[in-house]
Amino acid sequence: MESLHASLRSKPQAKEFLMGSLKTLAYAGAVAMIATSAAFSTASAADLMAPAPMLAPPPPPVADGMSGLYLRGDVGVGILNHDDFQQQELAAAGGTWLRSSVGDQAFAGVGIGYQFNSWLRFDVTGEYRTGASVGGTDTYRFNCPWTYGSCTSGATINRSNQWSGHVSSVVGLANAYVDLGTWNGLTPFIGGGVGFANNRLYDVRDYDPSEFGGGGYAREKTKNNFAWALHAGLAYDVTPNFKVELAYRYLNMGDAQSGQLNCVSPTGAACSYGPLKVKSIDSSDIKLGVRWMFADRSMPVAMPAGPVIRKY
Repeated sequence: MESLHASLRSKPQAKEFLMGSLKTLAYAGAVAMIATSAAFSTASAADLMAPAPMLAPPPPPVADGMSGLYLRGDVGVGILNHDDFQQQELAAAGGTWLRSSVGDQAFAGVGIGYQFNSWLRFDVTGEYRTGASVGGTDTYRFNCPWTYGSCTSGATINRSNQWSGHVSSVVGLANAYVDLGTWNGLTPFIGGGVGFANNRLYDVRDYDPSEFGGGGYAREKTKNNFAWALHAGLAYDVTPNFKVELAYRYLNMGDAQSGQLNCVSPTGAACSYGPLKVKSIDSSDIKLGVRWMFADRSMPVAMPAGPVIRKY
C-alpha cells in the first residue's frame, strides 16, 4: 500500500487515470440502479388489479301486472240489533210490541282487492250470513164478537201473539282502507264500505197462547237494501305476501220483510194479514281474516350479471 501511494504521488498521469475509471464505474452503477428500479416499477404496476367499475344503482321495482293484487277470506260473528218490528193490522188496532229481538249471525266471506300503495288499499267482498232467530210478543185490544171463555160478546179484552222466525243475509261491499303504519309487523287500519244486503226472512210463525188459540204463518221473502260499513282492525305480516287480520266492523243492512201472513182464526176461518217487518238491522261484527298478495311490491327485478373481476 505504501508503495502504491508512493507510486501515485510519483506518477500524476496514473493517478488521473485511476480517478477517471472510478467515476465511470460510479456512473454506470447509478444508471444500472435506475434502470432496474424502472423495470421493477413497470412490472409491479402491471401486476396490480385494476379498480372495480362503479355499479349502477338498482332499478326501481317494476310492476308485473299482478303486483298489489290480493285475495282475502274472512270468518266471524255478528251481534245483531234492530229498531223495531212492524205489522200493519197490529198497528191499525193500536197494538204495541212488548218484546222484539234478533239473534246473532255467523258469517264467511271472500274478496279480491288491490294494494294501491303503502297506506291505501281497496277490495270488493261478498259474504253469507247464517240465519239468526227472530222473536217477539205483541199486545192489542180485542173486541169480542161472541161469548167464549173470558170474552163476552161486545166486551173488549187484551190479547197477544207470540212471533218467531229467522233472518239470513247475503252482503256485498266495496271497501277502502287506510293503513296507519307498520311496527314490528303490525299494521293498524281503518276503513269504510258501501254496497247491498239481501235479507231473507223465513219460518215466520205467530200464535195466540191464550185460551182462544189461533195463529198463522208467512211465506219467506227476500228484500234488497243499501248497506254500509265502518272498519277498524290490526293486520300482522306473517310473510311479505301473507297477512292475518283481526278487525271490528259496524254493518248496517237495512230491513227484512216476510211474505203475507196466512192465519187461522179461533172460529176456524182462514184469514190473511200483512207481512212482518224487521226494521233497520245492523250488526257489530268481530272478524278474523287473511290476505294473500299475488306479488311483493317491494321486490325489485333481478339485475343483470356484472363483469367478471379476475384476481392475481
